[in-house]
Amino acid sequence: MPQETINRNQFANQFQTVLLIFAMAAILGLTGFFLFGSTGFFVAMGLMLFGIAFSGRASASLILRMYKAQPIVRHQAPQLIDLFESICQRANLETIPRLYYIPSQLPNAFAAGTGRSASVAVTDGLIRVLTPRELSGVLAHEVAHIVNRDICVMTTADSITRTTSMISRFGLFAMIFSLGGMVFGSNSPNLLLGGMVMFIAPSVVVALQLAVSRTREFNADQGAAEITRDPYGLAAALSKLDRPKPKGIFERILRPGIHRKEPAMLRTHPPTEERVDKLIELAKLFEAQQSPSQIGSSSQPLVIENQPLVSRTPRYHVISGIWR
Repeated sequence: MPQETINRNQFANQFQTVLLIFAMAAILGLTGFFLFGSTGFFVAMGLMLFGIAFSGRASASLILRMYKAQPIVRHQAPQLIDLFESICQRANLETIPRLYYIPSQLPNAFAAGTGRSASVAVTDGLIRVLTPRELSGVLAHEVAHIVNRDICVMTTADSITRTTSMISRFGLFAMIFSLGGMVFGSNSPNLLLGGMVMFIAPSVVVALQLAVSRTREFNADQGAAEITRDPYGLAAALSKLDRPKPKGIFERILRPGIHRKEPAMLRTHPPTEERVDKLIELAKLFEAQQSPSQIGSSSQPLVIENQPLVSRTPRYHVISGIWR
């Protein structure tokens, strides 16, 4: 894949993200308009901007506390810290994000915060299952999210989704309790059409938010490949993490379809096969160029000292809405 094609694809992804965010904001404005007319439109836009500003100020430490994340100090995992710092230096980050450890069997990693408050968290399960080469690809992927300011983009999308859902629920609640004539009054074009918009808008906005997420994942994959110059490392990690887990007897009898794949439009991440194919195309391009030395050449997992093997099965926490 020529470099010109890579740049063109990256621009197309960025442009697609802008269009999707604009479409989400337009649906939100339309929802407010059908609820309270022109006043509702401006109220919806104001709530959206307030939500974006408030969410942007929310500290990443809150998210890390939800996952019971612990900062990793150098003496616990010097090789892991060196690996992470090398990735950040190659990404030309002015401030190296803080690296956190999450005591969970679930193999996962995520970036949180922006600028000087940015951080990257990895789970016990991820560290133990991946080789340093594969782990470097995953860490570079999260660092690419920080470089691309994807956290800000997804915060904006999430704020629009929550505001749309709130306004739609209020409108449907008003209709159910016979307040439609008062709420959908002379300022609103049509009661029936307004009700349809209230009902459909949240689902449409969620679908657009998922599309934004998938677009940002492709950008982060490309960014990780450019940082490590080793797309095969991330491709191997994605393939390993995407393997279906073996079913127990309970799942085989009572929940036979639990591992069925979700429809593409309902995924937060693109299909693994598609991501791997794009990474392999990048690898062929890099092979023709002189690349920096490979990061994480060891085949042995990087274990954090003084952290025992996590034996508790991951559970879903209803209040926080996360798996831990």
